[in-house]
Parts: sequence; C-alpha cells; structure tokens
Amino acid sequence: MLLPRDSAERIALIVEDTSLVGGHIDNEAARHGGIALMGMIGSVWLLRPDGSFWDVDNESNRTPSPLPPEWHFKALMCVAERYPWLASLVPERAADAIVCTTCAGRGEIVSPNQVGGSGFFCPQCHARGWRPGGK
Repeated sequence: MLLPRDSAERIALIVEDTSLVGGHIDNEAARHGGIALMGMIGSVWLLRPDGSFWDVDNESNRTPSPLPPEWHFKALMCVAERYPWLASLVPERAADAIVCTTCAGRGEIVSPNQVGGSGFFCPQCHARGWRPGGK
C-alpha cells in the first residue's frame, strides 16, 4: 500500500519513540519496524512506514511474515481504530456490495444469543461484513 508521505513519516516517528523493551504489542511492533494494529495470542499485526503489513509473534519465535492480502482490509480497519489520523486509508464500501451471509454483516462469527463481538474474524468476507457485488 502506498502511504501518504506525512503518514509514513509519522509512523516512523512513532516507531522511533517506542521502546523496544517490553511485552506490549506496541513494543513488539516497534521491534519489527512498525506500529501495532492489533494483537491476539500468537499474532501481532503491524504496519511499517513503507506501507507493508506484517504478522509477527516474538513469543513463539515465529519468523515475521507479510500479512496475507485478503486480511489487508481488516488491518486497515484496525489502523483506523487505533490511529484515527489514518482512517482515510480504509476503502469505502462499494455501492454494489452485498451483505455477507456467513456473518450477517458483522465481520465476526458470533452465536445467535451472543452479546458483543467474538473476536473471530469471518473467513468468508475477511471481516468486512460484506463482499464485492457478484461474489
């Protein structure tokens, strides 16, 4: 993803100002040159100033890997939530988009009686809650 220059510079400054020591997701992301978007057991998603998304986990010594492209939309949603100044990066829903029938438009898999989110991203729409028209 091509980031606006001012956004890339701001991300680089955040990384530079974040301690590399500690177990918080921000520390882990900074150790890998990015800002943390979200973290869960076994995975921290991060965005680097060059616009690349990564999946890392220092606790398991797993080799950092590029975040699969199908999860970039969810990563952008996480970016906007943690860093509102990057909200303009989230693409708008297409006019012909259809509601995902797997998650009923929630973007997460939840049981019928569940209140709140489950934290399990919908594998069909990749947490969008919708799919492009005709798909």
